Amino acid sequence: MVRLALILLLMLFSNASFAACEEAFVDEVRRGLGYIEERHEISQFVVCKPMPDAPGISIVAIARLQKGSEVGNSDVMGEYNLDISLVNTSSGDTIAHQFYPRRFVWDGTRFGGIEIDTANYKITSSGRAFGIRSSEGGTGFSYHQSLSLYILRGKSLLEILSNAPIIESFNKRFPQCMNETRTGTRTINMAKKKKNGHFDLLVSEELVDTRDERIKGATLDEDDCQVKVIKREIKKYLLRFDGKRYVIPREMVDFECRIC
Repeated sequence: MVRLALILLLMLFSNASFAACEEAFVDEVRRGLGYIEERHEISQFVVCKPMPDAPGISIVAIARLQKGSEVGNSDVMGEYNLDISLVNTSSGDTIAHQFYPRRFVWDGTRFGGIEIDTANYKITSSGRAFGIRSSEGGTGFSYHQSLSLYILRGKSLLEILSNAPIIESFNKRFPQCMNETRTGTRTINMAKKKKNGHFDLLVSEELVDTRDERIKGATLDEDDCQVKVIKREIKKYLLRFDGKRYVIPREMVDFECRIC
């Protein structure tokens, strides 16, 4: 009942007129969902982006640290709820809304926030998904980004891809031109084949290993380094829809660090 009341409150500003994702519009959406306090970059991440295939509709997503879930004294580690709304920019009417409690759990690294991904994820002949990217990092050693896909079903948003690793980066630091890195970057394209009415997802991964080397002629006391690519590899993965969501292959989840 409380959640329903908040959604109805969101729809009360239907007489207002806003530009897509301007600050006043986003703040109205936040207040309508019950986020009364001011935004905080650490404990509350707020993003907005227009829907590319639906003029006048904006995606608003909020990731907020669940009070009481903090790890120790940290204000960046814990359980983050996720709120996603599709909102008519002109009228303020809510097209769809979904609340995911404790959607992101971070107990060992820093939660880096969320981004909205509106690439052309045309997963059915008549339906297009959008993505939410979540990241962790900030330790200086590693960075991870995952992608989840959502599609509109009635007035609900269904998560059809959950936490697919999309970027993995590791950095092994040494003194005097000996750093090593490993970075995997994945891109998604739509296949022509379908399963259970949904196009397969083709994932291409570029894996790059680098190592610092001292510039010729530099002495051991100088920090004149250059980055050398020592290995570059391309991998392919296929994700298929099982009737509820896309299944992530185990070999795509188990990213090989090598330099850890």
